[in-house]
Amino acid sequence: MTTKLTAIAFFLLLLTFGESSDRVEPPSSQENAFDTSAYAVHWDPDHAPSEEKGFGESSYAVHWDPDHTPSKENGFGASAYAVHWEPDHSPSKENGFGESAYAVHWDPDHSPSKNGFGESAYAVHWDPDHAPSKENGFGESAYAVHWDPDHAPSKENGFGESAYAVHWDPDHAPSKNGFDESAYAVHWDPDHAPSKGNGFAESSYAVHWDPDRAPSKDKGFGESAYAVHWDPDHAPSKENGFGASAYAVHWDPDHTPSKENGFGASAYVVHWDPDHSPSKENGFDASSYAVHWDSDHAPSQQNGFGEGAYAVHWDPDHSPSKGNGFGESAYAVHWDPDRAPSKDKAFGESAYAVHWDPDHAPSKENGFGASAYAVHWDPDHSPSKENGFDASAYAVHWDPDHSPSKNGFGDSTYAVHWDPDHEHSTSAVPEAQAKRHQIKVQTGMLFLKKNLRVGTVLPQGTMFARGGSPKSVNSVNTPLESKYLATILSHYKIPHSSMKAKQVADTLHSCGKPADKEEPHMCFSSREAMARFATKSLGVSGARAAITRIHGHETPNTMYVVAQIAQFSNNSVPCHPMDFPYEVFCCHRPREVQSLTVQLKGLKDGTPGVTATAMCHMNTSDWDQQYFELLGGERGEPICHYMPTNYIMFY
Repeated sequence: MTTKLTAIAFFLLLLTFGESSDRVEPPSSQENAFDTSAYAVHWDPDHAPSEEKGFGESSYAVHWDPDHTPSKENGFGASAYAVHWEPDHSPSKENGFGESAYAVHWDPDHSPSKNGFGESAYAVHWDPDHAPSKENGFGESAYAVHWDPDHAPSKENGFGESAYAVHWDPDHAPSKNGFDESAYAVHWDPDHAPSKGNGFAESSYAVHWDPDRAPSKDKGFGESAYAVHWDPDHAPSKENGFGASAYAVHWDPDHTPSKENGFGASAYVVHWDPDHSPSKENGFDASSYAVHWDSDHAPSQQNGFGEGAYAVHWDPDHSPSKGNGFGESAYAVHWDPDRAPSKDKAFGESAYAVHWDPDHAPSKENGFGASAYAVHWDPDHSPSKENGFDASAYAVHWDPDHSPSKNGFGDSTYAVHWDPDHEHSTSAVPEAQAKRHQIKVQTGMLFLKKNLRVGTVLPQGTMFARGGSPKSVNSVNTPLESKYLATILSHYKIPHSSMKAKQVADTLHSCGKPADKEEPHMCFSSREAMARFATKSLGVSGARAAITRIHGHETPNTMYVVAQIAQFSNNSVPCHPMDFPYEVFCCHRPREVQSLTVQLKGLKDGTPGVTATAMCHMNTSDWDQQYFELLGGERGEPICHYMPTNYIMFY
């Protein structure tokens, strides 16, 4: 799930070393609600989860029946991990959550408020008066719990920040008849194969299985039930049940999932068959767990997984081996074999839960700790409120008073939208510090407005010159639409698998985004059309253009000092060049901005250096926390950026 592209995500991302950025639309099934696949929820009892107030039928994180509180008798059983399903009390439209409700430990004595679900209420209800000890159930290998056998998991010293989700039965310790050491998402009974008659026990990962009531279309779980694609007519064997994309289990019917031969170290998300690419015929079906499937385009390097690709970007030409990228802990990475996920090239748009550095094995020292699950881990900054992910940074912090747009998702939003080719912005902070935050910067270009004053010296290495866009004429005469990609590549003799082809595809994708009433945007191959768009957007009789001009020769050693500052507009339309065989600009009208002209002199000789245009974003309350950490600012305060020479500002 990604947030709506704000001014920074639409414009500043382009002040980097990569290509142009993509807009990412917010969830919008209702005005202020999670769509039907909403993932995890911070619950506010003052706003009931009705159709009007937010949660839809397939609400993800809570099975809620207001007439039957989820007690031992009426709903959630002892193993309430995913969903305990009681067919006599179906969660209908009238009673709240729909059939795919997910996972909550419910304490009927405390409403899910401050006293119930806390910010980190994900999958474990914690009662500090009853510590789960070695004697009462949790073994050392309990799934995702940081366990210190010398200290009971109390408030002070037990469950670490990554405490996850466990089937807890205080009368039965997790032995060989319960959780196997490596059992991820299934309660496994080695004496009974998981068949129709006897398979999934009560704590099976995402489905409570009642063999007398097959989870069919009529009785509850649909085909896309959370973790398992279930065919009630066929037992989950290699031949006929679980497909290659079965969520969390690599299934080998000839070997029980024991330490010796079942669950492998990486048996988590994808069953991998290198001989068969994941096509409609050979593997992933339409409801495969974490993949946005486009039946018209096989998941290849050019066109496969869309922006919603969840766990793995699939390249059938390169198997995910140690040599090609995925290590044992590879969880959810956008993988492009031509551009290794290194510090410089990082995660693609669908990067999910793992920051992968191929130069450092995921050890305690270099990145992934023992409980590294779904966070970007920076060993120099502990995941605290101040430095990034807080303790509950897992799925979504939900504020029912604010739609999940710029006011909704908090700092702990589930997954990070990271585009290595379009880094977030440029900055005046040292490059080494910026790299620690995974933001590649151009020195000196991004700054706090309060620091812009006469006499301010820009960092050495600040440069405004940019190479111009290609000047060739649009001889193809085709619209800027993705369906014409092949025509454009063919005309300009661009290899389909090249980086230039990817840049062209990204530009067409960005230009094809739907219109936004709040911040209108459009791509142009004609400067006259750009001017007409700016004039109409600004509501003036004729828009004027301003650009950054360099007086003399600029070198990496040139240093500038601010000599004069002038504001010329509160309404402007910036246009930036896009990667394309001929000149294409993307223009948009951001909200709450100020446009400035800044005169810069050479620090050494005092001669005129640059007449720079700059734009200040006056409300940054919805910006990524990394910007404020990099610049030393506070959330909400104005942040500005200079325009390079190949940008045009209409006002």
